[in-house]
Amino acid sequence: MKLNKQQLERLRAFIRQRGFTAIDLQMEIIDHVACSIEEKLTRNPGMNFEEALQQTHAEFGIFGFSELEAAMAKSLREKYFYQICLEFKQWMAFPTVLVVGGFGVVLYRLFFMIATPWLLTISGFVYLAFQWEQPHIVCGYNASTVS
Repeated sequence: MKLNKQQLERLRAFIRQRGFTAIDLQMEIIDHVACSIEEKLTRNPGMNFEEALQQTHAEFGIFGFSELEAAMAKSLREKYFYQICLEFKQWMAFPTVLVVGGFGVVLYRLFFMIATPWLLTISGFVYLAFQWEQPHIVCGYNASTVS
């Protein structure tokens, strides 16, 4: 039995009441809970939605949906760690490390020659100018070639 729109809204509100506000986490929990509720309602047609919801929530145990939250947090941590490693590798590539190192040396030398508070602002703008010229990489693809 498929859940109707009102039941899905009730399920979404139930998840929000439990303190899960992140949309991606809500969708993951809703997916697991909705499948379980649909299975219960198919096996027992006399059961109403609220009973199935309460039984499903009880099946998740004393920690409730926290196990799903922990699994998703672990998955996101691994994903972002991988992205950070890719970015670090890109920064340590041959031409980039020379440009950044050279920029650092020039900035260091300028700091002692021109001791002004504007030096950091100027260097920030120069840094952004260098960043703007690099191809913007999104999920491993060059954003200018992906449509």
